[in-house]
Amino acid sequence: MTSFRYVFWALCGLIFIDGIGLGLIFPILTPVFLDPHHAIVSVGMSSGWRNFYYGLTLAVFPLGLFFSAPLLGDFSDGLGRRKILIFAVYAVGLCYIVSGLAI
Repeated sequence: MTSFRYVFWALCGLIFIDGIGLGLIFPILTPVFLDPHHAIVSVGMSSGWRNFYYGLTLAVFPLGLFFSAPLLGDFSDGLGRRKILIFAVYAVGLCYIVSGLAI
């Protein structure tokens, strides 16, 4: 029973950290794309193109989940669920670090 509690709270913690990571990026990306004085996009770019690139950037995460979930499910059947979960946690952590450094 103790092992179940540990795994349950570890997975809840991972879901919480993932939610925080996703929730923190929205307030950061909005001014980066939509404020005309930021350097990530050209100063002369129209607001329509700014909104398009902002929406495209926000769509990358759900599209990545949509396409990677079946692949990770197949890999977990062959390699084991624990190995794939550990790999996914480290990969997401690395992506958060790279995203933080990029901004």
